[in-house]
Amino acid sequence: MMNYKSIGLALASLVSVAVAGQEATSEKRSFSRAEAEMYALENSYDMQRYSLELDRAKAVIFENVATGLPQVTASASFTDNIQIQQQVIEFNGQPTLLAFGVRYGAMGTLQVDQLIFDGSYIVALLATEVVKETAQNSYEKSAIDVREQVAQAYHLVLTTERSLQIIRDNLTFIRQSLFETRELFNTGMVEKQDVDQLDLLVTNLESNEDYLERQAEVARTILKLRMGIPVTESVTLTDNIETLVISAEDATELLSTTFDPTTHIDYRTLETGIHGQELTLRNEQVQWLPKLNGYYSYNHGVQSSSFDGLTNFDSPNNFNFPYQSWGLSLRWSLFQGGRRVARVQEAKVALEQLEVQEAQLSDMLKLQYQTAKAEYAFAVNNFVAQRKNMEIAKDIRDRTAIKFREGISSSLEFTQAENQYQDALRSMINAAQTALDKRVALEKVLGNFNLN
Repeated sequence: MMNYKSIGLALASLVSVAVAGQEATSEKRSFSRAEAEMYALENSYDMQRYSLELDRAKAVIFENVATGLPQVTASASFTDNIQIQQQVIEFNGQPTLLAFGVRYGAMGTLQVDQLIFDGSYIVALLATEVVKETAQNSYEKSAIDVREQVAQAYHLVLTTERSLQIIRDNLTFIRQSLFETRELFNTGMVEKQDVDQLDLLVTNLESNEDYLERQAEVARTILKLRMGIPVTESVTLTDNIETLVISAEDATELLSTTFDPTTHIDYRTLETGIHGQELTLRNEQVQWLPKLNGYYSYNHGVQSSSFDGLTNFDSPNNFNFPYQSWGLSLRWSLFQGGRRVARVQEAKVALEQLEVQEAQLSDMLKLQYQTAKAEYAFAVNNFVAQRKNMEIAKDIRDRTAIKFREGISSSLEFTQAENQYQDALRSMINAAQTALDKRVALEKVLGNFNLN
């Protein structure tokens, strides 16, 4: 007999497990801005690609080192003389046709080549450090750019969603005013124009709300892409715009930080390039030196008149003969028509160009720092001014709304005050985002995003 109670308990258990699974699946991950930046360093697509570039650089380094290690090659050959070549030889005054060789033959060779001296190889060993530094610089530059992009995307989400929240709050306020105005119109205390004016204002705000909802969704998608999070997953941002703006307003410490251009990633990358060019010059100079190689070769040949005799060393038809040798090879290019002199001079000029570029880059970075510093200071002051303007515009809007309800002010004046307040809010939000982004730009120039 079927136990319905047991079936009911089993179904209840399955439902609870399914619900728990859905809750676990839909659990949102939370990130502050700093946490979002750190997460992106581990998971963003750019960082994954440049992490693989580090692995490739390691392989290139080992490839350069392996050039000077013993090179072992093995070869084997098999010959079937279907028709043995014959020659006519005069024997006792009579021409005689003789066949030389046997039908089957095999040969195996094992050879070891060793580079003993090559100036270019020594330079290549020194260049492995340049290859490593170049890959690390590329990785760090990508990490700096990723942190900047994630911070900017984080700011965009916060400012867009804050703008959306402000629009919704204003819609609630204006809809209430519209409701009250309609009631007054029904009693004949206000004109139809007053109702239409507020109705038009509500329609515009609703259109802005729809636009900002879509923009907020796009902003979150951009942030997730830059962090390396699947766009279908949900994330919660734990920082709010007020906290970040207060941090941006506290500009004293950041603006007083001493700038050292040598810590900038672009400067360090150029220094690595100069080191690489110095090695290029040295490589051209060592081309005057000789190159010495050595080898050892072991060979084993087998010949037989029958195919079976090749593998049967005891067969009377088997003839095997091992032999081995070693040797040295010296190559010294003494004269190339002046081409080497020209190549050395070319490398020297290229090095001097990089040194001039280094001095130019130092000045450009100083200018970049001064520009970022000035823009950040202005952005902070502008945000403070726009916030004050917003507070004034809100006060004007609120007082105009009271006058409108009391019949002292017209709907046109109320609409103008509301539009002025909306413009002030947008200006304040834009100023907040600009202040945050300019702070990030200054931190990037100062090297605050560097990995070391």
